[in-house]
Amino acid sequence: INAGYFNVSDGACIGNVVSHGQVVQTVPLTQGNVNFGVKNGKFYIGYLKPEEIEGFDMLVSGVVWLVRDGKNYVNQGWKEANITVQTSGDKYATNLASRTAVGYDALGRLIVVQVDGSIAVGHNKRGMNMMQVADLLIQHGAVNAINLDGGGSSAMAHNGVL
Repeated sequence: INAGYFNVSDGACIGNVVSHGQVVQTVPLTQGNVNFGVKNGKFYIGYLKPEEIEGFDMLVSGVVWLVRDGKNYVNQGWKEANITVQTSGDKYATNLASRTAVGYDALGRLIVVQVDGSIAVGHNKRGMNMMQVADLLIQHGAVNAINLDGGGSSAMAHNGVL
Protein backbone atom coordinates (compact mmCIF):
# COMPACT_ATOMS: atom_id res chain seq x y z
CA ILE A 1 0.00 0.00 0.00
CA ASN A 2 0.94 3.59 -0.25
CA ALA A 3 1.53 4.76 3.28
CA GLY A 4 2.98 7.98 4.63
CA TYR A 5 2.36 11.48 3.46
CA PHE A 6 4.79 13.31 1.21
CA ASN A 7 5.45 16.87 0.15
CA VAL A 8 3.67 17.35 -3.19
CA SER A 9 6.27 19.93 -4.24
CA ASP A 10 9.46 17.96 -3.70
CA GLY A 11 8.36 14.38 -2.93
CA ALA A 12 10.01 14.37 0.51
CA CYS A 13 8.50 12.16 3.23
CA ILE A 14 6.49 13.91 5.93
CA GLY A 15 6.52 12.72 9.52
CA ASN A 16 8.36 9.92 11.26
CA VAL A 17 9.76 7.16 9.08
CA VAL A 18 11.56 3.94 10.04
CA SER A 19 12.38 1.33 7.41
CA HIS A 20 13.82 -2.10 8.25
CA GLY A 21 15.02 -0.86 11.64
CA GLN A 22 16.74 2.22 10.23
CA VAL A 23 15.42 5.59 11.36
CA VAL A 24 14.99 7.57 8.15
CA GLN A 25 13.67 10.71 9.79
CA THR A 26 11.93 12.02 12.89
CA VAL A 27 9.93 15.14 13.55
CA PRO A 28 9.26 16.96 16.83
CA LEU A 29 6.09 15.81 18.57
CA THR A 30 4.59 19.28 18.04
CA GLN A 31 4.92 18.82 14.25
CA GLY A 32 4.08 15.13 14.16
CA ASN A 33 0.98 13.05 13.71
CA VAL A 34 -0.26 9.68 14.79
CA ASN A 35 2.06 6.81 13.84
CA PHE A 36 1.67 3.16 12.90
CA GLY A 37 4.65 0.96 13.60
CA VAL A 38 5.97 -2.51 14.23
CA LYS A 39 8.21 -3.07 17.23
CA ASN A 40 9.29 -6.45 18.60
CA GLY A 41 6.70 -8.19 16.42
CA LYS A 42 3.78 -6.13 17.72
CA PHE A 43 1.79 -3.35 16.11
CA TYR A 44 1.81 0.09 17.69
CA ILE A 45 -0.36 3.17 17.11
CA GLY A 46 0.21 6.46 18.87
CA TYR A 47 2.07 9.75 19.09
CA LEU A 48 5.84 9.59 19.51
CA LYS A 49 8.64 11.91 20.51
CA PRO A 50 11.79 11.58 18.38
CA GLU A 51 13.63 9.83 21.23
CA GLU A 52 10.91 7.14 21.30
CA ILE A 53 11.40 6.13 17.64
CA GLU A 54 14.48 3.95 18.19
CA GLY A 55 13.77 0.22 18.20
CA PHE A 56 10.94 0.18 15.69
CA ASP A 57 11.28 -2.20 12.74
CA MET A 58 8.91 -0.11 10.61
CA LEU A 59 7.09 3.14 11.31
CA VAL A 60 5.09 5.62 9.28
CA SER A 61 3.05 8.70 10.15
CA GLY A 62 -0.57 9.13 9.13
CA VAL A 63 -3.05 11.95 9.59
CA VAL A 64 -6.01 11.29 11.91
CA TRP A 65 -6.39 8.49 14.42
CA LEU A 66 -9.54 6.82 13.05
CA VAL A 67 -10.28 4.09 15.61
CA ARG A 68 -9.09 4.22 19.20
CA ASP A 69 -9.92 1.49 21.70
CA GLY A 70 -12.58 0.10 19.36
CA LYS A 71 -14.46 3.40 18.98
CA ASN A 72 -14.77 5.86 16.11
CA TYR A 73 -12.19 8.52 17.04
CA VAL A 74 -12.33 10.70 13.94
CA ASN A 75 -13.70 13.86 15.57
CA GLN A 76 -11.09 13.85 18.35
CA GLY A 77 -8.37 12.58 16.01
CA TRP A 78 -9.05 15.51 13.66
CA LYS A 79 -8.64 17.96 16.57
CA GLU A 80 -5.30 16.33 17.50
CA ALA A 81 -3.97 16.11 13.93
CA ASN A 82 -1.36 18.34 12.37
CA ILE A 83 -3.47 18.95 9.27
CA THR A 84 -0.90 21.21 7.63
CA VAL A 85 0.67 18.14 5.98
CA GLN A 86 -2.28 17.58 3.64
CA THR A 87 -3.60 19.88 0.93
CA SER A 88 -7.40 19.45 1.10
CA GLY A 89 -8.09 21.89 3.92
CA ASP A 90 -10.90 21.61 6.45
CA LYS A 91 -12.93 19.21 4.31
CA TYR A 92 -10.18 16.57 4.31
CA ALA A 93 -12.02 14.38 6.83
CA THR A 94 -15.50 14.86 5.38
CA ASN A 95 -14.88 14.64 1.62
CA LEU A 96 -15.62 11.39 -0.18
CA ALA A 97 -12.25 10.21 -1.44
CA SER A 98 -9.96 7.26 -1.97
CA ARG A 99 -8.64 6.24 1.43
CA THR A 100 -5.93 4.03 2.86
CA ALA A 101 -5.97 2.96 6.49
CA VAL A 102 -4.09 0.53 8.71
CA GLY A 103 -4.79 -0.88 12.13
CA TYR A 104 -5.08 -4.04 14.17
CA ASP A 105 -7.73 -6.10 15.93
CA ALA A 106 -7.98 -7.41 19.51
CA LEU A 107 -5.90 -10.47 18.59
CA GLY A 108 -3.11 -8.28 17.20
CA ARG A 109 -3.88 -9.10 13.56
CA LEU A 110 -3.11 -6.51 10.91
CA ILE A 111 -6.03 -4.81 9.13
CA VAL A 112 -5.36 -2.86 5.92
CA VAL A 113 -8.14 -1.05 4.06
CA GLN A 114 -7.87 0.67 0.70
CA VAL A 115 -11.02 2.37 -0.58
CA ASP A 116 -11.28 3.27 -4.25
CA GLY A 117 -12.61 6.73 -4.98
CA SER A 118 -12.55 9.32 -7.69
CA ILE A 119 -12.33 13.00 -8.36
CA ALA A 120 -15.86 12.99 -9.79
CA VAL A 121 -18.43 15.33 -8.28
CA GLY A 122 -22.12 15.21 -7.42
CA HIS A 123 -23.93 11.89 -7.59
CA ASN A 124 -20.96 10.34 -9.44
CA LYS A 125 -18.62 10.94 -6.49
CA ARG A 126 -17.16 7.75 -5.00
CA GLY A 127 -15.07 6.91 -1.99
CA MET A 128 -15.58 7.36 1.75
CA ASN A 129 -15.16 10.08 4.31
CA MET A 130 -13.07 9.34 7.39
CA MET A 131 -16.08 8.64 9.63
CA GLN A 132 -17.20 5.94 7.17
CA VAL A 133 -13.71 4.44 7.00
CA ALA A 134 -13.53 4.31 10.80
CA ASP A 135 -16.93 2.58 10.94
CA LEU A 136 -15.80 0.08 8.28
CA LEU A 137 -12.65 -0.69 10.27
CA ILE A 138 -14.70 -1.20 13.44
CA GLN A 139 -17.03 -3.57 11.53
CA HIS A 140 -13.93 -5.60 10.68
CA GLY A 141 -12.78 -5.72 14.30
CA ALA A 142 -10.26 -2.87 14.48
CA VAL A 143 -9.41 -1.71 17.97
CA ASN A 144 -6.90 0.90 16.76
CA ALA A 145 -6.39 2.30 13.26
CA ILE A 146 -5.04 5.38 11.50
CA ASN A 147 -5.58 7.10 8.19
CA LEU A 148 -2.64 6.97 5.77
CA ASP A 149 -2.08 8.98 2.60
CA GLY A 150 -5.08 8.55 0.34
CA GLY A 151 -6.65 10.36 -2.59
CA GLY A 152 -4.72 9.91 -5.80
CA SER A 153 -2.03 8.11 -3.82
CA SER A 154 -4.33 5.27 -2.70
CA ALA A 155 -3.27 2.01 -4.23
CA MET A 156 -2.69 -1.53 -3.04
CA ALA A 157 -0.76 -4.37 -4.60
CA HIS A 158 -1.39 -8.01 -3.68
CA ASN A 159 0.87 -10.76 -4.94
CA GLY A 160 2.41 -8.30 -7.37
CA VAL A 161 -0.92 -7.19 -8.85
CA LEU A 162 -2.10 -3.61 -8.43
